[in-house]
Amino acid sequence: MFAYFKDVTLRKKQDALLALEKKVLELNTANACPCKPCLNFFLKGIQQIFPGMYCMVMTLDEDSLSVKLLSAPGLPAIYAHAIDGLPIGPNAGSCGTAMYRKETVIVSDIATDPLWDECRDLALKFGLRAAGPSL
Repeated sequence: MFAYFKDVTLRKKQDALLALEKKVLELNTANACPCKPCLNFFLKGIQQIFPGMYCMVMTLDEDSLSVKLLSAPGLPAIYAHAIDGLPIGPNAGSCGTAMYRKETVIVSDIATDPLWDECRDLALKFGLRAAGPSL
């Protein structure tokens, strides 16, 4: 008797991501979905494929000095509101630092990384432990 087992988890996640990307592309090309609802749909889809992951999209505000939250459907509204408008800088968490440096920032441990010194307590309060990639 011969038994062969193959873990297809990765393949299923790749297929689900491809289907999600296709749906978002369809929504964009048909102009059926304004930017924020389309971002919310995409990020919610990613969070369903990867349980326990929170996704958000931030951009540099018009003042070029602070972050502007575009979408964060899985994060608590209180946290999303608190980070919207925070200043960018050399120690401004992952996103604010990435915008300041104009380079990718990945933080594997928010509790100990110096980039999170100014906003660590807020992130930890909501159970966030790592962040990235941010650019």
